[in-house]
Amino acid sequence: MKKQIVLLVILFGFIYFWKVTTSYRMPPDYNYDSDFGRDLWEMEKIVHGKPTLVGPQFSYAGLRLAPYHFYFFAPVLAVFNSYQAVVFANAGLFVISLVAAFLILRKRFSNLLALTSVVWLGTTSYFILAARSPGNAFSYLPFFLIYLLYIFYAENFSFLISAILGIVAGVIVNYHPIALIPTIFSFIFIALSKKKLSFKEKVAHMGSFFAAFFATFLPVIIFELRHNFVLIKTFFGSRQAEFFGNSGINLIDGFRKLPMLNKITYSLIPITTIGLFTLVFFLFLQNGKAKDKNKFYISIILTILYLVSGRGAVHYFFPTILFLQLTTIFLIKKYKFANLLIAILLLINIVSFPIRLFRPSRNPSVTESSFGQAIDRMSVPKSGINVFLINNTYLSAPGYEYRYILEKNGYRVDDEHEYGKSKYLLVISEGKRAIPTATNSWELREFGDRKLIDKTEIADNIYYLFQK
Repeated sequence: MKKQIVLLVILFGFIYFWKVTTSYRMPPDYNYDSDFGRDLWEMEKIVHGKPTLVGPQFSYAGLRLAPYHFYFFAPVLAVFNSYQAVVFANAGLFVISLVAAFLILRKRFSNLLALTSVVWLGTTSYFILAARSPGNAFSYLPFFLIYLLYIFYAENFSFLISAILGIVAGVIVNYHPIALIPTIFSFIFIALSKKKLSFKEKVAHMGSFFAAFFATFLPVIIFELRHNFVLIKTFFGSRQAEFFGNSGINLIDGFRKLPMLNKITYSLIPITTIGLFTLVFFLFLQNGKAKDKNKFYISIILTILYLVSGRGAVHYFFPTILFLQLTTIFLIKKYKFANLLIAILLLINIVSFPIRLFRPSRNPSVTESSFGQAIDRMSVPKSGINVFLINNTYLSAPGYEYRYILEKNGYRVDDEHEYGKSKYLLVISEGKRAIPTATNSWELREFGDRKLIDKTEIADNIYYLFQK
């Protein structure tokens, strides 16, 4: 009977979360912005036999790591030939991680506490936002969740398990380096706390972990060897100064910017981080034991680091919040009122849910339809072409979503760094905006002198085809 109840709970939980993540103002209104459009373009190139050794470029001074994110979703795109399939696959990955989390927690908690804990995780706004947003900044969270749960509750590690954890940690970090500190520190602190292991065994386990961890960076290493270490030169060059500025991490400045951070990003993220850390702090003081110290120390490090770094990207807080949530669940199980406290936290999730994050936005289906009409009207060459987009944000200049649509329809688009090599330039003006001068656009300046050979107008967009 218990097994039937558990299976029923899992089934209803799966259906509920799948409905929330995929149907709430979802596919027709999903905005595949510059990042998602870029990823789709890269995946489509992989599908058409153009593999890559590096992933997307991060805001970390031009840093690029291994492309596991592309290869994970490329088969989905190949099978279904639809961006929506990638969105659904990402949501499904989050659902599976929650089901797995429930199965792990119910072995140590009551079914009720395990279920409410998982529902609390799954209804947190950042988790739903990430589940709805396939991308390197979000899609690693399911792996990170299971990775942390295993480390939290595993009694002993074999050398093989340490190596597997190293691979998982490496893949997570290659998805996004913001997860580097929690993944590495978690393993080190937990491994060092294993009393049954001698010091030599602990060192051997960490050696196994780090050997596997660094092995996941082999694609980037091969790329660097082939391209004269261009990524390293970029990272330690002007882009590093551009990203970090002259001050680096400034504690006073970081705290001073917290109120502004609340305004320019989703206001609940920093507040949630501080609130969860405060809860972890009091739970640890009340009933913390020696083996809880490691999780508490990591909580301190993560919270301080992310709050005072001065960087305003909202997804930088996600690993910290998830770690604090799991630490809260870990510490709270020792209290009689654990179910009540989790229920209160769940209620806070519901009451404070930022509905404004899920408003209808740009409709990519309409974009693809109108662009398809433009391609049919114009004599767009099948190769030697580059794309330049004019809209309300400078981030979209390469026009990744249009590159994806072209690649999907059999066109071979040149790289966004190869405007100078391209013979043709397709310029898309959204909202009929004027074409900027070459002095104000690196892309146009790189392409050089051009002559207009075709032009068409559909709805609010104008499409220009230039030849060098």
